[in-house]
Amino acid sequence: MNYEIQIVLEKQNSFKQGNCFERIVRDIIESHRYEVSSNVNYTGMELDLTCKHKDRPNETLYVECKAKDKVSSSEILTFESKVRLKKVDFGYFIRTKELEHQAKGLVDELQADERYKNLTFFEPEKVISLLQEADKIKPVPEVDKDITKEILAVTYFGDYYVLIIKETLGAVPSSYYLVDASTGQLSDGIDIQNKLAEKLPELNELTLVAPVSNQPSIEPSKKQPEIQTVSEVQESENWFDYLPASTKHIVGRDQIRSDIFNFFNKVLKNETQRRLFYLTGKSGWGKSSLVADIKGRSRNKYYKNRFYALAIDSRSALSSNFVALSFEKILKKAFEDGFIKQDLFQKEISFTSTYDLLSSESVKSLLRYLKENEKILILIFDQFEDIFRKDDLFETFYKFLVDISDSKENIIVGFSWKTEILIPSENKAYHLWQQAKEQALEFAITEFGSKETNGIISQLEKSIGKLSNDIKRRIVESSQNYPWLTKKLCIHIYDQINAGKEKSDLIDENLNIEELFNADLEQLTASEIQGLKHIAQCASDGIFFEASDVNEIISEKVINSLRDKRLIIRSGLNYNIYWDIFRDYLVTGRVPIIGESYIIRSSVNTCLEIFKTFNKKSILSTGQIQTELGKSITNQAIENSLIDLRNLGLIRKVESQENFTVGNEKIIVSEIFFKNFITEKFKNYTIINQLSNLKPPITSDDIVELFKTNFKGYSFKDQTWKIYANYLLNWIYFSDLRIKTKVELPKKGGGKKTSLHEKIKNNPASLSPRTSTKQLVPIIKKIPYGLDLDSLDSNIVRDLALFGIVSLNNGHFELTEVGKKLNNQNSEGLIKEQATSVAKIREALQFLNNNPSRVTAKSLIKDNPNILDSNLSDGSKIIYAGYILQWARFINSK
Repeated sequence: MNYEIQIVLEKQNSFKQGNCFERIVRDIIESHRYEVSSNVNYTGMELDLTCKHKDRPNETLYVECKAKDKVSSSEILTFESKVRLKKVDFGYFIRTKELEHQAKGLVDELQADERYKNLTFFEPEKVISLLQEADKIKPVPEVDKDITKEILAVTYFGDYYVLIIKETLGAVPSSYYLVDASTGQLSDGIDIQNKLAEKLPELNELTLVAPVSNQPSIEPSKKQPEIQTVSEVQESENWFDYLPASTKHIVGRDQIRSDIFNFFNKVLKNETQRRLFYLTGKSGWGKSSLVADIKGRSRNKYYKNRFYALAIDSRSALSSNFVALSFEKILKKAFEDGFIKQDLFQKEISFTSTYDLLSSESVKSLLRYLKENEKILILIFDQFEDIFRKDDLFETFYKFLVDISDSKENIIVGFSWKTEILIPSENKAYHLWQQAKEQALEFAITEFGSKETNGIISQLEKSIGKLSNDIKRRIVESSQNYPWLTKKLCIHIYDQINAGKEKSDLIDENLNIEELFNADLEQLTASEIQGLKHIAQCASDGIFFEASDVNEIISEKVINSLRDKRLIIRSGLNYNIYWDIFRDYLVTGRVPIIGESYIIRSSVNTCLEIFKTFNKKSILSTGQIQTELGKSITNQAIENSLIDLRNLGLIRKVESQENFTVGNEKIIVSEIFFKNFITEKFKNYTIINQLSNLKPPITSDDIVELFKTNFKGYSFKDQTWKIYANYLLNWIYFSDLRIKTKVELPKKGGGKKTSLHEKIKNNPASLSPRTSTKQLVPIIKKIPYGLDLDSLDSNIVRDLALFGIVSLNNGHFELTEVGKKLNNQNSEGLIKEQATSVAKIREALQFLNNNPSRVTAKSLIKDNPNILDSNLSDGSKIIYAGYILQWARFINSK
């Protein structure tokens, strides 16, 4: 049994506070024939006084009393020092709570040492016994119940025993006796009970056992505690479940998982003092999935004998009993699963109270077992922010967290926390929460990277088959690295395919989040929508829709249908929406502020010209579009532009045909409509909204940085990012967006184009390449897929012209007949052929073949002084000679 003394003080009455605390200390001192010889030093809940013996005047006593939850080892050492410094004969250390592990160990050492025999430490049980012997309070009457904890409440309205009892087979006490300490008689005074319950959290969920002599007419002073189910975090059975991903289905998160298990191992080896951790991240970023994964991995072959984790859904909490019931659950399951071995010396697990979970002998025995056998229990509370929706619940959590942290035992407690949730400072739990966080190790969950995004897409492909690069690109760009949106998009595509939609038609899907949520609602009946919104509103208000309400407010048929469609989940006795983001949408009608996201890979002029071809005919194929344009544009370039037009919603594919038409009946095929449409469309474009926050001039380099930040699923080379950035700059400049005045278009050379082209045309033998093979070859290989030649770097276009792949026409470079012949099969051979046509490269090729072992840029210049323009600097000559040699070696490569 555990003993405790509680000082219950009246609010805003410092005199009664001090008087109440002092009285219990004086009663103990007087029982030993001492009197206080100096003023009482009273600070907070501590007393410090010096006394003299009534019969032995030369005998002095120093008394220190702590009426606080925790007494530290340092406070005990300070007490010993004061006894020595004050040169008193004896020292009394009186406390109202039993000592915990470290402090108790120190006291045991002091009491076993002869040098400290003048020190006396009074346990609460001893204090109560002395008060009884001095007839200050009466003994506790005999009761026929198993008392787990005895509390002496010394209050401003009298002294009372609270006897917490366990009447069930479970570990958690359920009721208590109230005894008037002045008479020793059982009591059921409702007024006394209510006053005590306000100050003693342990009584919140306990039922007062009334004396047998009470008349039946007396109303029960407290209702029976609610039946409460502790629900574990549910895990996915399939990747497309909206439930948190199980270990089998989770993707990525390798680094944070490794960091967390490294922390567990440090606890196991006692290399850290921390026993608490918490996961932070935005809603929908995968905290619950990581929690479920920690639990799952703790059961694998590698960890199963070291760690045992249990993940609890905090949304199933109904009362302050929840903490105790959760702790009881992990202990029972650890026994059932063989992680903790039962033997004859281990008692059945029981707690002294729902507020004091580590102090019972059975739990202490268990803690010794864990330490001796190098095992760790890990209890994780997911959706922890939900605790603050329930009055007084966090106080019990805080006590448990502090006890775990202070004990330094082989138990770890974790919890997940949404970074969007801020507790107002006026909330009474605010300061407790800040203190709890300070004692915990934080692990921050970030948005998805390429590995996680591609992992979800791979799961989708395993279910429906290979997807085109265009669809995968659409998923990567539309999800914007948001874990919840990536999964939502993939599940939407999975459902569309299962509903009979062709994969090739998915590019026309409107994948913004509001449309996806609306698609969820379109499959429902009116009664199902009404029921879904009611459940969402209840959850948002913190008063969950409970299983007991089924058929009263929402029919069982509707509930079952919503569960089958994966739109609601059950957590304990409560029902909730599958995602908090969807819940908020149902309540407010607003979606998270997430702009549309995509990379435009085509020229605005090409897209406009293709769009305008639909003015003559409503349905066109790629070949017909090419015929209508009547100019040198490859089929691949048309297809790339059509993808951009489809992403924008201007064009859609005609079902079951390889033909295209305008996106909807409201679209007018004209340049004015095109400009107005993209102007409105780009107002919700993530990249452009981010650009608007930058100071002018906005350059392609600014766009490249934003591309890399927003599209982490891609690992393009810098030159490719630059090409896409230049495309976007031209789209912005074409539009009527205000931001167009802030952008700086890539410099195209103006009159230099004509002069350069004339020089290439009239005197090509005098020119050498100004780009390396590593720069130019990848660009040439992209030509079949469509490139905006005007947006390329001037040196690249110059060398494309030098190689005869492009030529100047009306101020714009276009593909030559040679350029039009480029395709995936012949590109490298054709590039070598065109490079050989350059006189300077042929000269270097001959030199290389004659001197295969000693050719360098310097030797090339030395032996061929006229190979480069004499006006170039020595440094530039070395660079350009190196480029010439690279092309010569490229021609010789197999």
